[in-house]
Amino acid sequence: MTAEALLPILAYHLWSSTLMGDNAPKTSAQRDRMWNPVIGDLVFIHMAGTSDPADQIGTLKTIDHPPLYAEGEWDEEAEGRPAPLDDVYVLETLDGRTVRWSNVSVIALPIKQWSNMDSVDLATGETRALTLREQIDSLFRARASRG
Repeated sequence: MTAEALLPILAYHLWSSTLMGDNAPKTSAQRDRMWNPVIGDLVFIHMAGTSDPADQIGTLKTIDHPPLYAEGEWDEEAEGRPAPLDDVYVLETLDGRTVRWSNVSVIALPIKQWSNMDSVDLATGETRALTLREQIDSLFRARASRG
């Protein structure tokens, strides 16, 4: 299994570990933060079905809310409520591509808490304190440099 395939699995297990009754306050706060991603967060896409794992992890660039129905297809008066909106998430994947998602759950990965460990930058060989995002980026840079 490649590191790229492992990342979404680990992200899912991190998130699911917060889904229990009677959480400690810190766990509840972490779960709430993970469920409320903001622009700039490193995020994980959770969905039914399968996808390329490299498309499931990235930096959240935008969140759009377009209507689910084309103009004229939804009669607010007959339906008794405004037309529903979709949630469309745009990510920049770790390898720099732009990917659009809808009908998914977007989970923020709380990487800023865990940036105090020394790691080896796989692209440069330098040992220093790296954030998780830097560790992941260095993995992709090292793989790209090997061709």
